Amino acid sequence: MVTSPRDNGIAPNSNVYAELGSTWRYLMRDPDSAAHSLGKLLTYVGEDNVLWGTDSIWYGSPQDQIRAFRTFQIADKLQQLYGYPKMTAALRAKVFGLNALEP
Repeated sequence: MVTSPRDNGIAPNSNVYAELGSTWRYLMRDPDSAAHSLGKLLTYVGEDNVLWGTDSIWYGSPQDQIRAFRTFQIADKLQQLYGYPKMTAALRAKVFGLNALEP
């Protein structure tokens, strides 16, 4: 999801979107993997082009996923090493729904 846009010159926040779907469900219990996966999506796909999703029709209530995402942080060390963004309230609001609004 990150390599193809980058290798083809597609800039972040342009014509590629990432929906978290079941990805977050599987990553939320592994903070390091979650930090790298989400950090890469936010960096290379763009903070404006990552959308919330749960696939809850298959897995039941999404409440645990929502709680985990609301409190998730990318470690400062990983932000500094890889340039991942800080998980702010504004960034969470974008992923949770603002990114899906019409411009």
